[in-house]
Amino acid sequence: MTTDIAERRSSIENEIDGLRRKKGAALLDGKVFSGQSRLTSLRGRLEGLDDGEAERSRRDAIETAKERQKRIDGLRDEGDEVWHAMLGGARDAELAARTFFNAVRDLLSDGKRLCRIIAALGGSVPSQLSKFQLPRILGGLLAAIMTRLPDQSGRLGAILWVGHSPYSADQDWANYLTHRIGPGVMQGLKKGKNDANSNARRDSKTRKRPASG
Repeated sequence: MTTDIAERRSSIENEIDGLRRKKGAALLDGKVFSGQSRLTSLRGRLEGLDDGEAERSRRDAIETAKERQKRIDGLRDEGDEVWHAMLGGARDAELAARTFFNAVRDLLSDGKRLCRIIAALGGSVPSQLSKFQLPRILGGLLAAIMTRLPDQSGRLGAILWVGHSPYSADQDWANYLTHRIGPGVMQGLKKGKNDANSNARRDSKTRKRPASG
């Protein structure tokens, strides 16, 4: 459409220039210019083309504005959706954090209780259950998962973790504790049972020993 108008404008302007030259020559030669009506018509057509181009520009501007508004509305809708997704993620993260806190608090508390029980039985408390080693193990297991967090370089605000954890991010925590600490725990808990059995055998032998004289 724009190319067609440009071609028609060029043709009309060329014809108008020719008629104007003829009009000027007729004036100089004292002759009557017979092309005035044609010249007026061409000027009217040229003005119409100007109006057409102006209308085309107006419509294009309106269409461009509509497309721009459509993109803006799309971005706003997407932004609103992402924002609500973030709020949902925040709620999930808070719940997970509080659940994790409670679980670790109870786990460490149970570790202390287990140490006291094994000690009371006279057994040897596994070093991994100490107040230093157990938190280190749990921290390492957590750090292995946190290393998968993208674009954080071992840090989430005030929370830091090592860049490379010796543990696997897919590690089953309970399974790890079972194999790493479990044997020591079982050995410590058997200590009291073994001592009780030994005492029972000694008592039995004492009762069975014949009296002298």
